[in-house]
Amino acid sequence: MINDIPDSHPRAASLRMRHTIEKYRTEGLVADAGPIAHGRGEAFDYILGEETIKPVYDDIMFAAALLVSAKHPVISINGNAAVLVPEAIISLSNAIPAKMEVKLNPPATSNVVPSPAPIIPQSTPQMTTQQARNHPFVVEELSDNV
Repeated sequence: MINDIPDSHPRAASLRMRHTIEKYRTEGLVADAGPIAHGRGEAFDYILGEETIKPVYDDIMFAAALLVSAKHPVISINGNAAVLVPEAIISLSNAIPAKMEVKLNPPATSNVVPSPAPIIPQSTPQMTTQQARNHPFVVEELSDNV
């Protein structure tokens, strides 16, 4: 079904992602709410003109600076991300370096009992805006409202 979508379709990438999420939802790796969450994100993308607006970009850069400055960084991954961009997540984890916590949704018929997410002790001191601005990961100036 994914192969039936022509590359010329204006939402081809989006439709392929939706099919992938649905496939892995039926296999129990993605939560039932996964397709809804993906659709909600796409709706906001559409409303915002398919661009990352500056305040959101600033927040992304600040969060990235916090992540790379953490003493014990952990990337928490949901089922959607795990099935859509696994290689990118592994690359990010290796680049930081950071541990990964994958939250999957086993099917009700499986013998797998989901365990609660590990509690990670708070070990990262609060980073000031100035520290974030000067962090080598931040490639553009953050706005003053961060």
